[in-house]
Amino acid sequence: MCQFNTGLSAGPDNIAALALVTTSTDLDLVHAKSGINDGIIGVSDFGEWACCGETVFWGYIRYPWVQLTWDQPMTIDRIILYDRPGESEHSAGGTLFFSDGSEVVVTAIPNEGSGKLISFPKKEIIWVKFQVTDGDGKNLGLSEIEVFPAEEDRKDLVEWVNPFY
Repeated sequence: MCQFNTGLSAGPDNIAALALVTTSTDLDLVHAKSGINDGIIGVSDFGEWACCGETVFWGYIRYPWVQLTWDQPMTIDRIILYDRPGESEHSAGGTLFFSDGSEVVVTAIPNEGSGKLISFPKKEIIWVKFQVTDGDGKNLGLSEIEVFPAEEDRKDLVEWVNPFY
């Protein structure tokens, strides 16, 4: 019997899968935008998004971005970002932009597969955009982005526990 390790999987109240995904670019069909919210975390070249990186000799880098847009307003209070599992490209940080006009700077995204939890006061949004602003390598991206409803809107009581503390 052949077994396939799919790494981690997204939390039960994760609403990212309900969103329409747009990206700056997609590297190829294997690293397309559909991998960013598919619930598969930490599997190299499977279920991840990577940009078609562009750098030039004078140092210009086109920083990639991914945006999730919902059909209706969502009230959220945390996001978890997972870097791609390979070591040749590392999205180390960036900025979260929200449809309400607010921004959150994200630093120190782990390069060993664990998630980076970003908590913030609850906000009602239609979309969230993550733009990479710090990284190493050409084809930057993420293995997964998880977006969670505000505490009082969570259906699964286990989701009230924060495993990152």
